[in-house]
Amino acid sequence: MIEKIPNPDNIPGAVTSGYQRQNTNMYMIQTGLDTTEPHDNGAGVITIPAGGIVEMNGNLFVFTALITLNKPDVNTAYWIAITDNNNGTATAQLVTRPGVWSRNKQGCYRTDGRRTLNWVSRGGAASLEASVYTRNTKGSDEREFPAGWYLAELRSGSGNGRGNNANNSLAGDGGIPVQSTLVIKIFFNKINCKYRIKVGGSGGNGRIGGNGQSAPNGEEYSGGGGGGGSGSGESSSIDGVITTEEIPAGNGGNGGNAFYSQQGSTGYNGGGGGGGGEIGGSGGNGSTANGVFVFSRGKHGNLSNGGDGGQGSNTVTPLVGIGGRINESGTNGGTGRTGGGGGGKGIDGKNQPNGAAGGIVTIRPIRN
Repeated sequence: MIEKIPNPDNIPGAVTSGYQRQNTNMYMIQTGLDTTEPHDNGAGVITIPAGGIVEMNGNLFVFTALITLNKPDVNTAYWIAITDNNNGTATAQLVTRPGVWSRNKQGCYRTDGRRTLNWVSRGGAASLEASVYTRNTKGSDEREFPAGWYLAELRSGSGNGRGNNANNSLAGDGGIPVQSTLVIKIFFNKINCKYRIKVGGSGGNGRIGGNGQSAPNGEEYSGGGGGGGSGSGESSSIDGVITTEEIPAGNGGNGGNAFYSQQGSTGYNGGGGGGGGEIGGSGGNGSTANGVFVFSRGKHGNLSNGGDGGQGSNTVTPLVGIGGRINESGTNGGTGRTGGGGGGKGIDGKNQPNGAAGGIVTIRPIRN
């Protein structure tokens, strides 16, 4: 049942319906109040601006002037404990443990009776309980946690694996995602709140390019295709608390240059196509005994797909290597000494299925 709280008389009459109701309502509203706004400058100095109000054990305290506190260690997390001096004033001090949440008092109180503000400085926590949540594959969950302080570690899915350049007629391998980002956040859960937690997926490996077509004598060849870059790494997050950055896809590798050895010949070999990626790889140059032909240059890769290989000569219909689409390898160069196609970019982490490789989210309570 939910009961209405009677309002006091506009013009106080009886004590029970006037001043007593007024005081009762005031105490209900102010219980647990904390309007302070501490600030950590990241260099070891915490300031509490004037004007904030905090309630402790039924008494209100106002910060009438700016208070400055120096952190002994910039890499340690600190809470601010308020001590009632029993003379109408209070003192603020840094402590390395928060108080225990009191449902009745609507605040965190230490065993010595001091209240800690609903705020924590930057830095890691030195003492943690066992994990209450861990996930290291792509997907999302909803979880409720008891009131208290928690440290969350979130790592994004991996990305930014560059595709390899082709080596002459040999194709470049696709990029493997190697980079992720880690964030650490201490947060206060005041009530049994439900949080949506997401672990971001890692990007897929870039695909290999196609090999360039070589001449029978082995001294002439077309360029191989560059490898595709890996897919991007998806961000991980706890809604309303913190989100990691997203890691970009890897760049595509460059296609290989062609080589043609017969001096005075009018024939030529095509260059390899560039791999697809965040920045597509460049196509390789075609070659003739008399120099480089732009016509036989491999195509550049783009944001997703590998470029086609360059055309060769001495056939009616040269079969060039085709650049791979997303998650597809480039094809080998065909007849006419044509270049291989560039490899396609890997799948982005956000497009991976749930349960695929991903980042990690771990949540642990902070010991009081």
